[in-house]
Amino acid sequence: MARAGNLAFADPQRSSGGNDPVFTRLYAETLLRYDGDTIKAYIAESLEQPDTSTVTLKLRKDIKFADGTPVNAEAVKFAVERGKDAKLNAPVRPAMSLIKTVETPDEFTAVLKLERPNALFLSSFAPSSYLVSPTPTWGAMLKDSFALIYQAPWLMSFPGAAIFVLILSLNLLGDGLRDALDPRQRRA
Repeated sequence: MARAGNLAFADPQRSSGGNDPVFTRLYAETLLRYDGDTIKAYIAESLEQPDTSTVTLKLRKDIKFADGTPVNAEAVKFAVERGKDAKLNAPVRPAMSLIKTVETPDEFTAVLKLERPNALFLSSFAPSSYLVSPTPTWGAMLKDSFALIYQAPWLMSFPGAAIFVLILSLNLLGDGLRDALDPRQRRA
């Protein structure tokens, strides 16, 4: 499959239009998904909405992020809080901002409490219910700080410098091992 155009964000919570959603589906999924006109659990095992201000998600226990972090209630809470963050300025913010709190009664249950009753909440939340790993990584820190590059450029410099030093160290280590172990490099 070939598509013309640039990918603006690889972050599923920040992808918005154009090619972003097409490519996002290749590596990320949502908690909920439309099945025709019905919203059903997808990454979540089940979905219950006892009233118009509460949504309970039971999560599957066999799913992990690519970094090995389990997809659990804390990951849902992290994704909601991150999506609501004004600094991130994510397109999912309007849907996430409808959520007042995320309760985690057990490891695989997330209870979303809404600011006020909203019968249409699921229709706005389902397409934006992407999860991101809560495990901090230098790459994620670098990506998240990009939105603040003009206000706080130092946020980008620390993880960027750490990545640079790591890659330089690995290159120097590789060169040293090659020099020490490659018989063709030795001089007579």
